[in-house]
Amino acid sequence: MEETWTSKMMMEGLATYYYWLKTCLLLFLLAAYNEIGLLTAEAACIPETGCNHSLAFYTIQRNDTISALSQHFQFETETLQSYNRNLTNINVILAGQNIFIPFSCSCTNGQLTHNFQYTVVPGDTLGGIVNGTYEKLSTESAVAAASNVADVNFINVGDTINIPVKCYCGDPSVNSSYGLFTTYVVHSGDQLSALASNFSVDADLITKYNPSISTLQADQIIFIPARDGTGVFPPFTGTTPTSTSANSNKSQNTGLIVGVVVGALVLVAAAVVGFYFGCKHISKHISAEEQEKDPYLAPQPMSSSRRSLGTRYPSMSVSTVLAENRSIEFSYEELAAATHNFNLSHKIGQGGFASVYFGLINGQKLAIKKMTLKADKEFMAELKILSNVHHTNLVHLIGYCTTNSLFLVYEYVENGTLDQHLHCTNIDGMRPLTWSQRVQISLDAARGLEYIHEHTKPTYVHRDIKSANILIDNNFHAKVADFGLTKLTEDQPGTGGVVGTFGYMSPEYALYNEVSSKLDVYAFGVVLFEIISGKPAILPAETTTSPQPLESRTLVHLFSQVLEDPSGPAYLHKYVDPALNGDYPVDSMWKIAQLAGQCTKPTPGMRPTMRGAVLQLMTLASTTQEWEVNFLGRN
Repeated sequence: MEETWTSKMMMEGLATYYYWLKTCLLLFLLAAYNEIGLLTAEAACIPETGCNHSLAFYTIQRNDTISALSQHFQFETETLQSYNRNLTNINVILAGQNIFIPFSCSCTNGQLTHNFQYTVVPGDTLGGIVNGTYEKLSTESAVAAASNVADVNFINVGDTINIPVKCYCGDPSVNSSYGLFTTYVVHSGDQLSALASNFSVDADLITKYNPSISTLQADQIIFIPARDGTGVFPPFTGTTPTSTSANSNKSQNTGLIVGVVVGALVLVAAAVVGFYFGCKHISKHISAEEQEKDPYLAPQPMSSSRRSLGTRYPSMSVSTVLAENRSIEFSYEELAAATHNFNLSHKIGQGGFASVYFGLINGQKLAIKKMTLKADKEFMAELKILSNVHHTNLVHLIGYCTTNSLFLVYEYVENGTLDQHLHCTNIDGMRPLTWSQRVQISLDAARGLEYIHEHTKPTYVHRDIKSANILIDNNFHAKVADFGLTKLTEDQPGTGGVVGTFGYMSPEYALYNEVSSKLDVYAFGVVLFEIISGKPAILPAETTTSPQPLESRTLVHLFSQVLEDPSGPAYLHKYVDPALNGDYPVDSMWKIAQLAGQCTKPTPGMRPTMRGAVLQLMTLASTTQEWEVNFLGRN
């Protein structure tokens, strides 16, 4: 009996020694981190007091709600909406949608951070909270240090823990024109040029603001200049630290570091000695049963660095989802209920091998594509590509279903297709596009194509670019859709049959099945001609007694005559969409017609890349905005 009591006491002593050992080691590591500048910067903050506004880049998950997000990130819904103009209805958020979460950025121990607070609920793990709920905006070690968590494997339900997120306020020595920044977690496959395009900044600027990052790696934190609620880049405000205050902060930090390190070493030494003798004397008395009762002595589970999709979404069949994607597997019953059993009143589109239905699931508006089982190649192509390719000008794939038929579930883009806006203006509520809207749509579509041509790994060719596959949102921005015919650029020319839509096919593809990114460039040029003229890619046959050659009925043929005419712009107005009522700048109209002509050159090598088209359209978009301001001022 006495031996059992002694053994128990020794066990408790050992547990205490073990606990203090881990605590001291944690303190020692934190001090070491501070010494090398991983957690506490040696320099003072810029500006010294931090800034009132920073943003965090976050992707909406399936089970997210505005209420839950506001608790996790402590924001007001009105403030969130002011930084996310795409959130037209604050009560409806779409899984997979990217948002910017606003927060203040404070200077703590020489580093700009913000501490979010999270209350632990049953089933939570530290890894799940950090990697799932906060999408790796922080790390387990940083949360443990900020919350005094001695063991990352143990957190108590009901505890409030701190989630420190790094932030940035700008630096006038780099560029004083930028004072609002997004904290962004690098995803696998991210390219610097693509991020620059998505955030509408120069890649060199991102590099200058993140000088310690030579190449992008998954889970890195970088800072990217951001726009405010009015859509502009606010300039840097505040003061930079003086050399005196910087040295003072550094000195204070160094003294603190030395003190913590010395104290930690003393405690560690004492704990190690006690731990050694305790183990030596009582190890033979500790049974497996006693270990199970003592959380410090029992073997501990390993914490996961990445929370699996199956854990976050138990209904998902993870084995059928491609690695690293974010697609959700829906049940057939969910989709049938969302569309009233695929009622014709919910049908919003029809293609060669699929029908598209409007659906509503958990308050989210969805476009549900129902495909025949024979379209398995198209289904897999679109699932693979859109599950791993994410860009603001590409339609977002939310999920899929393979029961009873093949289904792809997309975000619902409210404003229809470019084809409808150009050719179906008799639809109720469908007003003709203004010239500035047409230029913006052209630029958006070009950016989407540039992304899949140059910034993805591997790169792709869409092969079915047309006005019917360009969707328009409520803000008259465009998204490229329908990736069922998309092909890897590495594929050999001539493999597979010719697919696509007549009127948009480039000569080398239609005649010889030569696949390259330049066939998308050709089709994009046809779309530009549609935007100018309001006419379809293939014109209706004229009523004549003699047969009319098919090539003479294409927009490319029609505009080739216009572009070759010596009178140039003066001749172009005859072919401009009458719905514009003459409200357009002649110079910009002519330049877009010239760009379309370059894109539809008969030889692929004579056509520009989509990158070249984007650059030209960016310039035209800027001059068009200036024209619009002056035009509206006169009227």
